[in-house]
Amino acid sequence: MYRFQIIAHTQMGESIGLVGSTPELGEWDVSKCLHLQTNEDQYPVWWVETDIDLTPFLNSSNQQRIEYKYVRFYSDGGVEWETVGPNRWLPCRPDPGSDTLTVDDGAFGYLQPWPYAYWDQANRTQNFAKPLKNLIHKIGIGSKTREDDIFITSSPQEKSSQGFQNCLKELIHNIALLYKAKNGLKIVVIGSSVALGHNAWLMKGWTGYLQEELYEKYGHQLVNVSLSGSNVTTTIDRFSEVVTPEKPDIVIIALSLGNEGLAHCPPHERAARQRKFETGLQELIEMVREIGAFPMLGSVYPNGDYTAEHYWLLPRTHLRMLSWGIPILKWSSGFYDGQGRWREGTPLIWPPQSKGLRSCLKR
Repeated sequence: MYRFQIIAHTQMGESIGLVGSTPELGEWDVSKCLHLQTNEDQYPVWWVETDIDLTPFLNSSNQQRIEYKYVRFYSDGGVEWETVGPNRWLPCRPDPGSDTLTVDDGAFGYLQPWPYAYWDQANRTQNFAKPLKNLIHKIGIGSKTREDDIFITSSPQEKSSQGFQNCLKELIHNIALLYKAKNGLKIVVIGSSVALGHNAWLMKGWTGYLQEELYEKYGHQLVNVSLSGSNVTTTIDRFSEVVTPEKPDIVIIALSLGNEGLAHCPPHERAARQRKFETGLQELIEMVREIGAFPMLGSVYPNGDYTAEHYWLLPRTHLRMLSWGIPILKWSSGFYDGQGRWREGTPLIWPPQSKGLRSCLKR
């Protein structure tokens, strides 16, 4: 079952429809389209649920995507197609999961560079933390085991041929150096929307790729307890509730200055927001150590609302983080445009949409 949803502001008597390339979506015949619904509590979000038979797409000779558009119906009988350009689309593969896959299409008239969809919360958690039954893998312990010797310095765009994949491989390698695990380690990631995988297909951001690699190669289990919009204060508040019960071996803390309000606070408050972020990270590091786990950090990264005045704060925070003697997952300086924003050609990579992750993997 698919649940298509979109934000559309309408006038009295107007409605939204969905028409596309499959029989269920009307085969581009507006008279056979699916009509979306809304209500007082959900407006301006409109949605419709439908089953789609993927059998015809399983043949490799057929196009491996479903294409569609939204239309607006006016009270006088007129019809407006949302865009003249490319169609929206979905990959046609029988992904395992719950009964309903929510396809979040953003806003009427705006085409996202890559489709975004997710299973319901219960299924998302179940799929992300795969069981470790029947998989026991011993790993050797390396010669470098001091915390200050193990830094993650490769990054998504610094290695032209491997990119993001190399970044994850180095992280995985350094995790393997820390312990000799008989039944696999448990790694908990606590962060914000980036770590959660927001805007990536099936919520599979960098943590999703890391989870697969750790499980398949070493039998390690990754549990993602990230929450969209989290900052250091909210993360500290929920730490004992979501991290401590997991009894992790390693905790990766992946937060951002953006969620501290750095981009929009008055200029005289920026240094204080920066100090609060750094102090909060240090408190979280101590909380990780207190439960007997090994802390790791995700470094700072760009924000679409930053300016050159914000940009000079970021490397200073990164350098201080390095001085703490904690392994750092450092994102590429190649992502920056020199003003603190995303470099041209990498729009919407972060939060890590599938298009951005794929471009990293191709580099």
